[in-house]
Amino acid sequence: MAIRHVSEFEHIQTRPGHYVRDTTTPFYLLTEVIDNAADELLSKKADTIIVTLDYQKGVYSVIDNGRGIPIRQEGLTYDVPIEICTDLRTGGKFDNDLYDQKSGLHGEGLTIVNALSEYLNITVKDKRSHKEYIFYNSPSKDVKPNVIRGLSYSTKVEFKPDPQYFDTVEISKDDVIERLKCILVTANNEKVNVSLKVIDKSGKESNVYIDNDIVTNFMKKSDKETCVGTIKGKRVTPEGKEITDEVTVYMNRSETTQFSYSSIVNTLPMTTIGADRIFIRKAFNDYLFRKAKDKYVSEDDMVVGINVLLIAKLSDPSFSGQQKYSLVGGRGKYDYIFNQDNVDKLLDKFSEFVTDQIDYAESVKMQKDSKNLGKGKKGNKVNVENLRDCTSKKLEERELYIVEGNSAGGTLLQARDVTKHAVLPLRGKILNVLNSSFDKIVDSKTLGAIFNSIGIKPNNPDLNELRYGKVVCLSDSDVDGLHIAALLVSFFGKFASELIKNGNLYIGVMPLFGTYEKKKFIPIFDDATYNKYRKKGANISRYKGLGEMSPEELYECAFDENTRHLIQVTPSNLEDIEHIWENKQEIVKDYIK
Repeated sequence: MAIRHVSEFEHIQTRPGHYVRDTTTPFYLLTEVIDNAADELLSKKADTIIVTLDYQKGVYSVIDNGRGIPIRQEGLTYDVPIEICTDLRTGGKFDNDLYDQKSGLHGEGLTIVNALSEYLNITVKDKRSHKEYIFYNSPSKDVKPNVIRGLSYSTKVEFKPDPQYFDTVEISKDDVIERLKCILVTANNEKVNVSLKVIDKSGKESNVYIDNDIVTNFMKKSDKETCVGTIKGKRVTPEGKEITDEVTVYMNRSETTQFSYSSIVNTLPMTTIGADRIFIRKAFNDYLFRKAKDKYVSEDDMVVGINVLLIAKLSDPSFSGQQKYSLVGGRGKYDYIFNQDNVDKLLDKFSEFVTDQIDYAESVKMQKDSKNLGKGKKGNKVNVENLRDCTSKKLEERELYIVEGNSAGGTLLQARDVTKHAVLPLRGKILNVLNSSFDKIVDSKTLGAIFNSIGIKPNNPDLNELRYGKVVCLSDSDVDGLHIAALLVSFFGKFASELIKNGNLYIGVMPLFGTYEKKKFIPIFDDATYNKYRKKGANISRYKGLGEMSPEELYECAFDENTRHLIQVTPSNLEDIEHIWENKQEIVKDYIK
């Protein structure tokens, strides 16, 4: 295999998935252009954005009436439009000189659009006329602008996606509408014109109304009053400029056991869990637990049923890669605005909401610890350290997930449906039961926790006290995880074989790889799927363990009945199982595979 160096431009074209996340459609290219116009509007330098989807020609464009792109700048060899469309990491958003808050950060967007389009046309105002720059899928800087007169807008960016890089070049109108709604809700009642024009394949033109309904739809989640508050924080830039950032928080409650969260940062919809969600959930939980005092509540589940919509304007955000699908940042990056004191002051204003939430959290806790769990059960409450039980009373709905370690267990707790999914993180190493006596099994706290949680006894065929319809052994997909699964299967086979014969034992298969398609996480379980997305140029992630997955990704792999992979442990006959106990654990590993 030859080692070769490729140019920035060739790298974009060779590995487009690294830059656009999803190569199904060129939607990401359009969002890059929309982001630039949105930043002008966010900075109150523009009040009009017009997006056109021309399905007849396969061309997309964005117009705004902001300040426009400067033509010349000291220190640059070529005109600014040429520089920003042919060189990665060239742009005006690396500091806060031009924008206090912005969605563009990396100086890569228009170069990516150029690289993945048949042509890119940028028209910008230049004093009393406009200059038009056309790029034909090339990093060449030999671009001579055309002079155009009589145009009213400041900037127009038009491009035609190259079909060789995408499954289809047709961008979903609905996706564009949702992106524009995020701009409108961030504008927060400012007098702005954000419009969408559509030309169908026959050439018929129509204007699509963009309904600013994000907040309205959020309020419909609950029949209770929606509380609205604002958090502000001042930040001083390295250049000494003081900027006030602002976060608007909408919150209400539903009769569920989930914490529901969505956010928009600098007009960008955050589609996966980021620093903002992690902070808000913990800060809300800590505040409510402090206020609960002598209530019968769980420290970890104070936010059950809460719905939060957060709309933020931040001056120095960091996003997860060029695709910007979650807010990232550690070491106190956002402490000036995301801090416990600010949340305390926010929630102090809504005493009725707080009291109602504490009462609801208490009722959920009582339901969770109810003695009447499972069909025909009496006094079925268990007290097992680390067990996070589920609330359903229907045996067939209840599922227990056994995992090793609190790290993986913590992520599962965020991802699960509390109604159906119980989680038992095991402490310490799992005993090798193949070579252990019955006394050691009884004395093992780890294995004893499993017996007590499930409601069974060692070597006892009685399943009348069974508390779960499914018992799932969930471990990492690497060799160590396979070893843990082998130990668990050997444990159940030797001391709870009735559970296997009754069809209650499962192994949860976790993927080593995953990718995203149309903003949806796709777990990759086999070579064929891996090769399919690799050929598409998709950005494929490798997961070393359960703890590396986000709760949304883990939900798809472990809990979603449509996408998870569960293997039911059903030996063809008892002799096969006995053969496993008499031999090495490699046989168990082969069985799992």
